[in-house]
Amino acid sequence: FPTEHGSPVQWLSQRLRSYSTYMNNELLNETMITFVINTDGTISDVELINMPVTGSEEDFNFQNEVRKQVTMMPRWQPATKDDAPVPYPVAIAISDLRH
Repeated sequence: FPTEHGSPVQWLSQRLRSYSTYMNNELLNETMITFVINTDGTISDVELINMPVTGSEEDFNFQNEVRKQVTMMPRWQPATKDDAPVPYPVAIAISDLRH
């Protein structure tokens, strides 16, 4: 992740600030945002794991905003293996984004 933007957690936390009350819900304690850093540093396969689904509009809006913001992250430095870029999975806990 480009250091001039802080850490990925800081970057996402700032962009999801309007959902801070929602993210403080204890039901989200086990929820993780997972995604893949591709060989070119772009992001794909964004998912929310262990997200309790109530079917509410707020759940839907939060999930969409998380996916949107994660895919808008600046390009990452891809992982390498044997000096060649390789895809790399990343996971960030919702609890780490809380203010």
